[in-house]
Parts: sequence; C-alpha cells; structure tokens
Amino acid sequence: MSMKHFIYDYLVETGMTAVYAKYLNMLILLVALLVIAFLVDYIIKKIFIKLFTQFTVKTKTNFDNFLVSNKVPQNIAHIIPLIFGLEFIPIVFQDFPYFENMVEKGFKVFAIILTLWIVRSLLNALKDYFKTLPRLRDKPIDSYIQVFMIFAWALDYYLHLLL
Repeated sequence: MSMKHFIYDYLVETGMTAVYAKYLNMLILLVALLVIAFLVDYIIKKIFIKLFTQFTVKTKTNFDNFLVSNKVPQNIAHIIPLIFGLEFIPIVFQDFPYFENMVEKGFKVFAIILTLWIVRSLLNALKDYFKTLPRLRDKPIDSYIQVFMIFAWALDYYLHLLL
C-alpha cells in the first residue's frame, strides 16, 4: 500500500464511497503538502538569512550587505519549497490529471516570477553597490538596471508564452 493511497484506502475501508474518498484524499494530501512547503520555506529562509548575515559580517566588501538588504537570500530560499511542491504535485493530484496540469502550470508560472524576483533583487543590489563606487557615481546606473529589467520582463513574457 503506497502512501499516496493510504488515506484513500483507509477512507474506503471505513465505508466512504470511492468518489468522495478520492476528493478527500486529494484535499488531505494538498493541505499536508502546503503545510510542509510553508514550513520548509520558513525554515530554509531563516537558515539562509542567518548564514548570509553571518557571512556578510565577516567580509570586508559592501556588496554582500546590499544582497541582504535587497532580499536576495530570502528570494533564493523560495526555490527549494517550489521544487518540493513541483515534485509532489503528481502524487497529490494522481486521480485528477486535469487539476494536476493546472496546478503544475501555476507552479511553473510562479517559478518564472520567482526567477524575476531574484534577478530584480540582484540587480537592485548591484545598483546600490555601483552607486558606492567613486568611478561609477556619475554614470546612469538606474537606467542600465531598467534596461536589464526590461529584457528580463520580455524574457518572462516569452517564457509564459511557451507554457
């Protein structure tokens, strides 16, 4: 007996109809997946931020301070729960292939958006760092960053079309 049908089998054994058992099984697995994903996200985010903050204290450059202030480690920490969710969606929605496809596409869209968040926070950290360098103070750093973000958004739009 597999874990994905453990709840289903138990519900059928207790007298519930197969249709209701499928839906309830999916709902219980979905709630469990969400709770575990949020816990993993919270724990990993705390670990990433703590490790990165300790790292920034030990270094002499300001760039890592800008990475922390622009939430780069916090955004990167969301990758692991996203992968976790993508791996377990087929198990949760095993009996509902249409919903599985929809939720999987939603997670892929979130992956693209998360990538944009990471790129944006990294570019903002670069912008803040470049503004501290004497030889780049008179350069239009904000404009360059905006151009890179336009390319990132165009790439994002293209990737959405591919889904």
